[in-house]
Amino acid sequence: MNKLKLLLGNEKIKKIIKFGITGGLNTLVDFAVYTLVLWINPNVMYLAQTLGYSAGIVNSYTINRKWTFKTNTKYVGKELVQFILLNLAMLGVSFVCLYLFTTWLSCGKIVAKLFTTAITMVISFLVNNFLIFKE
Repeated sequence: MNKLKLLLGNEKIKKIIKFGITGGLNTLVDFAVYTLVLWINPNVMYLAQTLGYSAGIVNSYTINRKWTFKTNTKYVGKELVQFILLNLAMLGVSFVCLYLFTTWLSCGKIVAKLFTTAITMVISFLVNNFLIFKE
């Protein structure tokens, strides 16, 4: 039990947990929009990805800035531009991943989305932690 308290008291571990919670909430929104759009029209996977991903990141910036990384910088403009650029890059990575998983590996669209989300979350955490919301 003491090891658990020590682990949860570690600021880096707390940050990873908070990022995971925030990412989980954003992912729920992303998946809901993605699935809804595919339900309406199964032939628009990339449009569904764009709309879902965009919906997920709308609140991601505010939550990550204030709660996960607790950034107090006055340079919100620069930080926001970096965040938007990162997420545009992650959207591009997600397109590539979706394509690879659905065409080369013959995964279903939802399974491909799960794998893609895992990959982009890891990359996003690293870039957010070490570049955008650095202390």
